[in-house]
Amino acid sequence: MRLFVLLLATVLITCHASSVIEIYRNNEYDEYENKGGQLVGFLEKLKEYVKNGNSKLCIPVLDPLQIKNMSIELNEKGLISLKGILKNLRSNGLSDYKVNQGDFMLAGLKVDVGLLFNQINVMTDYNVTGTLVDSFSIFGNGNIRVAIKGLNVTVDLKLGVKNNKLNISKLTFNVHLKEFDCAITGLYNDEEVSKLLSKAITEVLPGLLDDYQTEISNYASPIIANTLNNKFLNNLSLKDLIDIIKG
Repeated sequence: MRLFVLLLATVLITCHASSVIEIYRNNEYDEYENKGGQLVGFLEKLKEYVKNGNSKLCIPVLDPLQIKNMSIELNEKGLISLKGILKNLRSNGLSDYKVNQGDFMLAGLKVDVGLLFNQINVMTDYNVTGTLVDSFSIFGNGNIRVAIKGLNVTVDLKLGVKNNKLNISKLTFNVHLKEFDCAITGLYNDEEVSKLLSKAITEVLPGLLDDYQTEISNYASPIIANTLNNKFLNNLSLKDLIDIIKG
């Protein structure tokens, strides 16, 4: 999430170049004025932050990512209820992306970003129980290995400033997959069932994402926007974000 904040910071500085000059009366930020290409450059720069971290921006090393323990609890009425724990979670490939788009429009403070990830690998041990669509029991204790190939993510934003604080007035998130290779053990304590379900998930998930893209976007977009607004942007002014970019 903090990476999204940095992205928004760059765009706002670009769109409000005159305000930047008023705050910092020097030439340090002249490069941002009327240059939408700077957004692409910043997205490229983020790769280094993801790989090496950045203590000043409180960004840890994310590629590779390692988390010893992670509790999970999902409760979406009528859809899924799931509770459990992930152990020894590892992933790599988060910095291996191509910037397909990094544009902004001054009118309305609109931002369009598109990233194409080559391959993201995720591995973890898991122990979960729950239900699917209030009818089907889910449980398992084993290992999950996933290879996410050709992940195409687009984010369209409308930004604003309210009471000198930043906010997202609208966000649209879309995601598509080329391939999703999945191998799960321990589902229902039955390895044959685990193999069958792993194969089914591998074959159908990319198509399901495409078929239900509207529903997924409608569900995920407000969650992402609210999280950014409530946990990050509501305490940040334009000057705060300039300081972040300045490093």
